[in-house]
Formats: sequence, C-alpha cells, structure tokens
Amino acid sequence: MTNKRIETLKKWISGTEEGDVCSGSVKIIEDIDSQYMGKAYIKNDGSILMTTNMKKDHRIFGYKKKDVYSTKMILLSTFTSEVENNPFNCTYGAFYDTNGMADLKLKYLATEDNFLRIEINIESKTIDEVYMLKKWFEFEK
Repeated sequence: MTNKRIETLKKWISGTEEGDVCSGSVKIIEDIDSQYMGKAYIKNDGSILMTTNMKKDHRIFGYKKKDVYSTKMILLSTFTSEVENNPFNCTYGAFYDTNGMADLKLKYLATEDNFLRIEINIESKTIDEVYMLKKWFEFEK
C-alpha cells in the first residue's frame, strides 16, 4: 500500500500532460512556448542529437504508440524534476540530453503524421521503436 501511495505522490510532483481529463488534483505540465523551445537535430545518417541549452527548454517524450496518451518509453528534458528519479517511469529512462544516454542511441526512421518513428539502439542493435512529436525536431541540411 505504501508503494502505491508513493507512485501516486510522484505523479502529483511531476505532473501530467494537458488533456488528461482524469488528472484530478495532479498538476498539468505546461507546454513550452515555441520561442523558448529547444529542438533535437536529426543528422543526415538519421542519428539524433539533443544538447542542453540554458536559454531553450525541451521536453521530448518517446511514446509506445503514435498517441501522447500511450506509455511513455523515454524522455529528454531540461527540467531536473522530470529527469531525476525518472518520475514518469519511462522504460528506457529520463535524460537531460542525448550525451547522457550512455549506451542508448536514437535513430530517425520515418515521419508518420505529427510523429517521428524513432529507433532505440544499444550497441548498434535495435531494442525498440518509439514515437516522438515532430515539432521537437529539425533535420540537418
């Protein structure tokens, strides 16, 4: 029972995304204004680079499905409260940027509607695919 309560309290601390109608008293995570939005870069080889910029914020979830309400699999965020202790319980963890991901690598596969299909690799082996909102990315020119 204590563990269930801890999980509930973690959700109150970290918050949930706008649109979750069953959030009750859980705070809503504010959208990041586009002028202050930091973006990840997709290189010509498909590899993804996200660096932390003190003047730009980012919060990029990798979802199990092309749906922001599906399971959150991985997170890149500038916000310590969203990265420390992985409060969203992302399967592959929560990181400030791609430099801190150690063995994990992200690779762009395809654009599907408002999402990018992203491959998660460990030591050049595909372990999963996730979907990330394309508004968070820019392609290398």
